[in-house]
Amino acid sequence: MMVATRVMADADRATLAESLAAIADAQGVYAATGAARLLSGALLAGAVWFLWKAWAATSSRTLPALAVLAASGAITAVSGASALWLAIIAPATAEAAAAGALDAPTEMAAVLRWLTGKLGFAAAGIGLAALAIRRPPPGDPIARLPVVTLAIGLSMQLIWVDAATVLHRITGTAFFAWLLVSGVALIRRSQARSS
Repeated sequence: MMVATRVMADADRATLAESLAAIADAQGVYAATGAARLLSGALLAGAVWFLWKAWAATSSRTLPALAVLAASGAITAVSGASALWLAIIAPATAEAAAAGALDAPTEMAAVLRWLTGKLGFAAAGIGLAALAIRRPPPGDPIARLPVVTLAIGLSMQLIWVDAATVLHRITGTAFFAWLLVSGVALIRRSQARSS
């Protein structure tokens, strides 16, 4: 949902004034992308607790990777909150921005949204790469995906390269698929243990 609404809002423009105008025109859609980003960050940070519970008894080496993933979730949630704030203030600030009278809090919110969005995504990639190179505990469903996990984690670092925009969407989708597959595998393993 986050990616779809962000693409629909089409608010990634050359200047902040143009971006604010686009956000004001698609306020509801942009607010939805901010809410989805906030929720996805919070869910990732929360999911780390379940991963820690699944791995703590068998491998203490996962702790640094899990800490990075938790930080990624928290940072991504801040990015979502910043996007929501921009959606709220865009109608009132778009005209002032077009006239060159942009206030500092609006500029700060835009920079915070941009920076935390990139940092959160990059941190998630670092967390994945760290998970891939650790020695997985026996029976760990993630152990079956180390090359894929490493490839996704490393390719997520291209978030800093604007020319790789198409690749960002691919790696974001791959990250989502990795989370889904890993989550299902961990749930199945947990159910098998309890039965």
